[in-house]
Amino acid sequence: MVKGLLLPCLILLIVSLESTLSVLQLNSSLRLSSINKPSFVGSNKPYKIVCYYYAVEAWYRTSRGMFLPEDIDASKCTHIHYAYTVLNSETLLMEPSDKWAEIDNRFYERVIALKESNQGLKILLSIGGWSEQSDKFSTLISERLNRKAFIDHAVTFLLLHGFDGLDLAWFYPVCWNGDCRSQNVHSEDRENFGHFVRELKDAFDQSESRLLVTATVSGDPMIAKRSYDFTALSRLDYINVMTFDYVAHWNQMTGHQSPLFSQPGFPVDFNANSSLHLYMSRGIPSRKLVLGFPSFARSFTLVDSNDHGIGAAVKGPGDKGEFTLAEGLLAFYEICDRIQKKGWKLVRNSENELFYTYYNNQWASFDHPFSAALKAQFVKQLNLGGIMMWDIDRDDFHGNCFGIKFPLLTAINSILVHGKSVKMVPGLI
Repeated sequence: MVKGLLLPCLILLIVSLESTLSVLQLNSSLRLSSINKPSFVGSNKPYKIVCYYYAVEAWYRTSRGMFLPEDIDASKCTHIHYAYTVLNSETLLMEPSDKWAEIDNRFYERVIALKESNQGLKILLSIGGWSEQSDKFSTLISERLNRKAFIDHAVTFLLLHGFDGLDLAWFYPVCWNGDCRSQNVHSEDRENFGHFVRELKDAFDQSESRLLVTATVSGDPMIAKRSYDFTALSRLDYINVMTFDYVAHWNQMTGHQSPLFSQPGFPVDFNANSSLHLYMSRGIPSRKLVLGFPSFARSFTLVDSNDHGIGAAVKGPGDKGEFTLAEGLLAFYEICDRIQKKGWKLVRNSENELFYTYYNNQWASFDHPFSAALKAQFVKQLNLGGIMMWDIDRDDFHGNCFGIKFPLLTAINSILVHGKSVKMVPGLI
């Protein structure tokens, strides 16, 4: 391991199509060859770069954390998922989550306006999220007439506001909010959600402009097996797999939240490679699967500040970030600021190319721009459909960390859009 190094000690150079240099600073020598990579051959079909955008939440952040539709660099996304719309508890029809923001302050309109700078951009409305109650979704999908009323209204709503489709982000059928212990109570959700997906896809295929239908699904193998009719999912235009949050403070020990491959001390299938292979093994084409990439860190409070390695005991979530204001979570730009200005120690685990940082009793695992490039390379090698960034408003959109805006998204684009590979050049500062 390499410890205590600030970020600008090495340069990762990725050459773009225009033969310019996109420069991202790293902390140490990293090698793609150190990972056992699958030997799949990629397709020439363009990769998707799906940018999740937490519109209202990002707007309400204070000071430098505030993120507006105009802050999105639309040139770096092929798809934007506007999160979230919600279900009306009485009508079971979709409606804005914050009418003042989305209608009165024209957030829908301002996001759709991004198409002017990227003619091929697709913008979908995502319905659900962690704060949305699962019982509403369960009731919606339980009856055919409910489903039809929702679908008919959704087509009208999406076309009215200029969206290109709908993303289903119910967390989760059967396993409400990730709890599978009472799966027998909600077991009918799996079959009903399958009916809903098929009916939605059939209707959207026949709609004006052929609206897209996607889903954002769990990367947890147990949840995936219990929640989804995989045959129905295969009908979707693409599927965002949440290949992160494998580890957080509830595990009571430190670990990386979004590993590509297994890490010691945790279930062998709690990693992106295993999750994606599960979906493929159930008949979903690899090119329909989009790898989830977090622009946030999972943070922990250590039991003993002197025990700060992987597997160290933790007593709870990490402290709130000054902008994101959520325990156990820090935006990438908050992590960067801590490493560069607040004395946090940076560690790269050379065995699995994972990054973490710590200071006193605070500890966080996160994805570095090199992690982004490595995962983009993995997408090509596994012949996946692309990468979904969760979410664009927690990347370093001011460019304070490396001198370029959206360094994580830039690294992804360099690999998937410009067709470059990772190249390490030591000694440049």
